[in-house]
Amino acid sequence: MLTRTSPTTFAIAAALSAAFAPPAGAVPPPATSSPAAPREAASGMVLYRQQADFYSGGLTAQTATDGNPTKAADDFTVTDADGWTVSAFNFAIAIANPPPVTAGITYNLTVHADAAGLPNAAAPALCAATAVAGILDNDDTMLSVPLPQACLLPKGTYWVALQANIDGDGSQPLATALYWNGYLPSPTPGATAAWQSPAAGCATWQPATSCNTATSALGFDVVGYPGGGDGTALTLTLTMALDNGDPTQCGTATRLTVSAGDKVNFCYTMTNRTGIALDYQTLGDTQGGLLFSLRQQALGDGQSLRYNRLVTTEIADSGVIQATLTGQDRLPGYDYTSSGSSRFVDITGVGTRMELGNDNTLGVDMPFSFNFYGTTTNQLGIATNGGLYVGMVRPLWGDNGPLPNGGLGGPAMLPLWDDFDSAPGGIYYATLGTAPNRRFVVQWDDLVHYDGASNTDGATFQVIIDEATGTFSYEYADVQYSAIGASPDPASCNGGACATIGVQRDAAFSTQVGSGNVVVGDGTSIAWFPGVIDNAFTTSAAVTLDVGAPVVSVAPGALIGSAQAGATTQVPLTLGNTGSRALTWSIDTAAADRDDPRAHFPAMPYHATPASVATLRELADAQVATDGTPVSAPFLPRDTGPLTDANVPAYAIGGVGPGGGAHPDHLEYFPLDAAYPSVLGSIAAYPIDTYTGGAFAHNDFSKQYVIGRGGGFFTVDTANGQMTYVGFAPTAPNVWLTDLAWDPATQTMYVTGWDVASTSVSYLYTIDLASAALTQVARIDGTFVTSATFDATGHLYGLDARGAQLIAIDKRNGQWQGIGAIGFTLSNIGSIDFDPRTGVLWYAGHPYVAPGFPARPAIYTIDPANGRASEVGPTRLAVDLVAFSLAIPYAGCTAPDEVPWLRVTPASGVIDAGRYAGLTATLDATHLAAGRYEATVCVRSNDLTRRIVAVPVRFTVGGGQGDGLFDDGFETP
Repeated sequence: MLTRTSPTTFAIAAALSAAFAPPAGAVPPPATSSPAAPREAASGMVLYRQQADFYSGGLTAQTATDGNPTKAADDFTVTDADGWTVSAFNFAIAIANPPPVTAGITYNLTVHADAAGLPNAAAPALCAATAVAGILDNDDTMLSVPLPQACLLPKGTYWVALQANIDGDGSQPLATALYWNGYLPSPTPGATAAWQSPAAGCATWQPATSCNTATSALGFDVVGYPGGGDGTALTLTLTMALDNGDPTQCGTATRLTVSAGDKVNFCYTMTNRTGIALDYQTLGDTQGGLLFSLRQQALGDGQSLRYNRLVTTEIADSGVIQATLTGQDRLPGYDYTSSGSSRFVDITGVGTRMELGNDNTLGVDMPFSFNFYGTTTNQLGIATNGGLYVGMVRPLWGDNGPLPNGGLGGPAMLPLWDDFDSAPGGIYYATLGTAPNRRFVVQWDDLVHYDGASNTDGATFQVIIDEATGTFSYEYADVQYSAIGASPDPASCNGGACATIGVQRDAAFSTQVGSGNVVVGDGTSIAWFPGVIDNAFTTSAAVTLDVGAPVVSVAPGALIGSAQAGATTQVPLTLGNTGSRALTWSIDTAAADRDDPRAHFPAMPYHATPASVATLRELADAQVATDGTPVSAPFLPRDTGPLTDANVPAYAIGGVGPGGGAHPDHLEYFPLDAAYPSVLGSIAAYPIDTYTGGAFAHNDFSKQYVIGRGGGFFTVDTANGQMTYVGFAPTAPNVWLTDLAWDPATQTMYVTGWDVASTSVSYLYTIDLASAALTQVARIDGTFVTSATFDATGHLYGLDARGAQLIAIDKRNGQWQGIGAIGFTLSNIGSIDFDPRTGVLWYAGHPYVAPGFPARPAIYTIDPANGRASEVGPTRLAVDLVAFSLAIPYAGCTAPDEVPWLRVTPASGVIDAGRYAGLTATLDATHLAAGRYEATVCVRSNDLTRRIVAVPVRFTVGGGQGDGLFDDGFETP
């Protein structure tokens, strides 16, 4: 039988020190102790380790321009009969006179067969990686080089050779050099390290000790997984290509240079040569995290599967991206053993009695956590009907049936799932023992089958969870009970004849002991433990993505000038590019940009996988939870301070109750600094209602407009929270209004809506601020737009919960394109708004969670170039915020034809990375009367984080000497 273990995380611990003894015939690197862990660990487990506590020499391994390119190599032995699947190598190194950015160095790595104690140069390399990126630790002394494709090695002896692409020149002082650190062990593990160094007399592979150096062994690790080298392997190939619009394209590049905002198609090809069907696959990578887990798709021996993923790139994606694939022949789960001896211990005298009604569930927090189906939690939802939920609290109904059971709705332990009555009898819980050997016990004591008036013979049983082992058991003291009058159950339920016994994670993962049959007895026990997967194979692949971007800088921040009437003056303006890609810029293109409602559409749209109709209907069913009568005063104190001091001033409405935001019984109005969401103060309280959207208009932040789901339209005085009804905005049946969005370009308020019945149609309206009259503009087909906002130039963006993505919308006709994935499934609660100063989107909301799981409301920023959300922080007391609106003025951009007295030259250009360009602003008072004139010059560029930079212009025109106007534009007293 083939057995493969799950991967372990590679880590090397120890610190680095400085002092060194030089090797003979070589310029020494600094001495080091054993190396620290890389910044990102290579994927796999350490299969072979050859490291020293202290390194006393080293061999150069680098390309060169001085005629002395060097390579170093050392040997290792594959000991497993099934061989190894090698995913990476780790090297102990030192870099002398390092360049400013060592992370930019690439490496050439080859694996050779052994030939009489040296690398076999006469045969092609068994595995090779050319110009691949490596991962360095914080001290640049430990290098991990992931392989683009796993190297499959049968049992035997091999050599790994390393060379850095540095192009060193030893004739120059302070030349950069990379050393593979060495030491002098006794005896030498395997063969003596090998070196190629023409200057040392070793033009071909020779033992290093023959090349004027004493180094006999080099520090390195082999990383990967046992097995696969005998040809029975699961392999993964990862390649990239710039998106061409075909979601199934599979490029050939393992190294790709792109600009931020480019869309890259990652293609993962999985091939099974294990001789066993591996129909359950798990795939993830270091850029996207877990892509899918235990997906069931047929992958028989000799077959291949392909998976594509489209990524809108950003700077943070630069570097090595490692993917890891696991294939297995069965689902994970729990196995069990039945025993005639029970560990039942009566806790009715020491435990806490729970007051549970019929079909009720109550949450209890254990004093320790345990792992259940891969999720670690200490929360249990204990139910009347003979079971408990793990990690959630939701009803467990009495209509039990076979497992898997879609009606359960969550992970559950089911010792005796049946329709029990809440009285007589009782349910208790207790913690026994002391840490770390505690046991948490839940006991159903003498519970009778529903209804209790007809049945007096009850059942007594327990669940015991063991802290030390993480295992659990079902203990049965008395399972002789009746079900008289409980059709279709028989009159006798003895031994579980009416019950379901087992465990379940969801409809795909469950283990059933019995359902409707006799499987337990008095004094018996069922012990549960994680099942063993006999055939699980893991492999990996890596690619290198080089992402750069232009970064615009503008100085000064404002253009200020003065001239006498009839004269002109010039003011300098400097544009810079501090990024790593060319900056394309233009001046005063705002008018053209403003007139094109599709200017923000991506060149290559993102294509999202739509959420299921069932998930969307769950969003439609989500309601605000209420626990009582609304209070008349705010629950939270006002502690935010003046919003004039806020970095990102905002206002919002949120639900609050005695338990914070989890179970609100009223709403409150919050002024807040979006940059610090953990601080919330309140200025007014309202009854629970379904407010959804909010926005400011005309740069007036004394009054916020708010709309409700059903069409109620209000204003809110931001000074005191006083809400005033404006009118009712009627919509078509089944349409919920979701947000307000102010268009600064046309000075128009827009409204978005969603058709709850269809789940995949949204609407765009305009609304009259005085009367609430609603006018439909367009349908937005194929979306669930939960929120929308405009940028400074009147381009409409939306959050689409159907695709969990940011979309660009044409405000004229509702046509749209996907920009990029948010990074999590969206809920129907939340609002977005633009910060016109930075072009960054702010989002108040929370990821979608399944019913019964607690939400985690937070504030995020969203990059409008790729849609990716980054959490700023959770909100105070987990308060969900709606009608979230930034109180930041839109400056607007002045079109060239609106300011004939202003001209900037040149008007466009390209600035290379690291360079600057000087511009001249000419202020012409030839046709101007004395006074002060203002405008806003807009610098538009391909810097996706600051697409438009507004530069205020203030021009003071004097009427002649003594006219009372100074050059600074202020009038004389």
